[in-house]
Amino acid sequence: MSVPVITASAGSSWEARLASLAGADPHSAVQIVRRCVDLFDLLAVAALGTARCVLVDARLPGLDRNAVTTIGGHGLSIVGVTADHVGEEQLRGLGIRTVARGDDSYGSLLAAVSIALDDGTVAQQPPVEVVSAPGGKVIAVWGAHGAPGRSTVAMSVADECAARGGPPLLIDA
Repeated sequence: MSVPVITASAGSSWEARLASLAGADPHSAVQIVRRCVDLFDLLAVAALGTARCVLVDARLPGLDRNAVTTIGGHGLSIVGVTADHVGEEQLRGLGIRTVARGDDSYGSLLAAVSIALDDGTVAQQPPVEVVSAPGGKVIAVWGAHGAPGRSTVAMSVADECAARGGPPLLIDA
């Protein structure tokens, strides 16, 4: 039985190589359920519960401790993938314990997934802080059933609100 995984690579070659080899092997130890294009996509897909592990590149823009905690809070194990020692230190600083090199063999990447799953620990979600704010705005992102990009646009709007100092609440239904 293959392990369902999500990848987020910032265009690195390791992800394309992994997808190609896993897709060509009907008995592969991993099944890539989603190849995420950015952090927003990764966070949305992680919340769906369709995977058990995430392989994330150290160079993924916006990757921080909060994102790692959120991914772990969804019960996913995380493998950080990097090309060098600096990236490895960065990933470990974010709380990612299992790190693989992007130029490693296919087998080594699969072994890293196995190690992350066997570790059995995932990051815990931070405590929720309840903040009461008078007023506020509701912004709806809508599109016809099957229209692409609604979740990505909604996450981008929420991120921009947060960057401007507002505490956004995103509900993606």
